[in-house]
Amino acid sequence: NDADEWDEDEDGGSDCLDPDCVPGAACQAACGPDDSTVAAELTCGSNDSWSTDGFGSNDLVDAYSCNTYPYPGPEYVYTLTVDEATDVTVYLAEETADLDVMVLEDTGLGCNPASCIDFGLSSASFYAEAGVTYYVAVDGYQGETGSYDIEVVCN
Repeated sequence: NDADEWDEDEDGGSDCLDPDCVPGAACQAACGPDDSTVAAELTCGSNDSWSTDGFGSNDLVDAYSCNTYPYPGPEYVYTLTVDEATDVTVYLAEETADLDVMVLEDTGLGCNPASCIDFGLSSASFYAEAGVTYYVAVDGYQGETGSYDIEVVCN
């Protein structure tokens, strides 16, 4: 069941935070970026300065499958797609609050917190496949909001 708050298979995830969840309406894309925001797309070598409560932010995700920290406040989400498979590291700097970065892979459900593949307090690294959409969420620990600089480095 995708909305009963139980961990039926006892793997540490419940509902939509369990990658084994059979997706229902409650597990559909939950954190998609505002496509009208110019800063919503990241690429290798790009950077941005923004805020988790700035234009285009959402307050849709309170938890991610790749960690157990609470994120009850607004998040800002970017998309990232690479032309060639590569190692990617996303860095946060100049944070004015306790912000974390999460990387989610679009596995057919869009931007879904159950598809979190890596996170970090100031950086997250992952192997990106060509043509796959990844979402990079910047979210405040325990609801904190603030500004930050973000940079994408590909190797």
